[in-house]
Amino acid sequence: MQNILCPLDFSETSMNAVQYAVNIAEHFQANLIFMFILSKKNTGEVVSRAEAEKRMNELSAKLGKDLKSHFTTYQTVILQGGVVNEIAEYVEENNIDLVVKGTNAIKDGGEEQVNSITYDVILKSRTTVLSIPKECNYEGFKKIVYASNFEKSDLEILQSIISLATLFDSFLHVVHFSVESNEKDEEDFWKFRNHIESYLSYPKMKIERKIYQGDLGQSLHEYIKDLKGGLLILASKQRNFISSLFHKSLTKQLSYSMDYPLWVYNI
Repeated sequence: MQNILCPLDFSETSMNAVQYAVNIAEHFQANLIFMFILSKKNTGEVVSRAEAEKRMNELSAKLGKDLKSHFTTYQTVILQGGVVNEIAEYVEENNIDLVVKGTNAIKDGGEEQVNSITYDVILKSRTTVLSIPKECNYEGFKKIVYASNFEKSDLEILQSIISLATLFDSFLHVVHFSVESNEKDEEDFWKFRNHIESYLSYPKMKIERKIYQGDLGQSLHEYIKDLKGGLLILASKQRNFISSLFHKSLTKQLSYSMDYPLWVYNI
């Protein structure tokens, strides 16, 4: 991982995401780009370029010395336009490997728009996106959860996840959710598990299958809650999971707020 982009609007939510971006950049010794987009949708207010530059300079003064001590380079970028489009275009033109973006919990009113922006960034950006809830303070990644659908791409994704888990000394939970218990699904699970374990070796990894009823997003949320938190990792093609985590309108039974970081691989 070489280039990490952290879009921000100087809100408490986005500044929380900055802590994640800084720590990940330090672990990978990656180049870190802080981005501010001049857009009323971004902040709910009109911010002048001069004010944005002032805030960026203050951020640089606060973080610069610490970042340099960890051999991490950084820069600031101020753009103007639509938030999602500007992020997507910058990602494509600048070989961004990871976007770290703050997101608010699912609530009524204006905060739903922030969720919508994060969701659109995940769908539009051709790179990995890490979504950070406001309430989720950085404490490393002690636990990582990867929700698998027995896809061919799982092996490649798990190789990347194990690299991440090794770097942060994380316990890795690989879980598959089944709608019902049947012999075929159980047979597919054991084939998948044996295939993964024959190719990948990581001492702190558990592969399991869970039966669920009702809402898939809710079941996944409860699984992470039982683990007492963790970093959730999905692939971008798993839109059932991603939609249910971000949009109440798509999942009527959704009665929770996402209070853990979400890492989405774009495949």
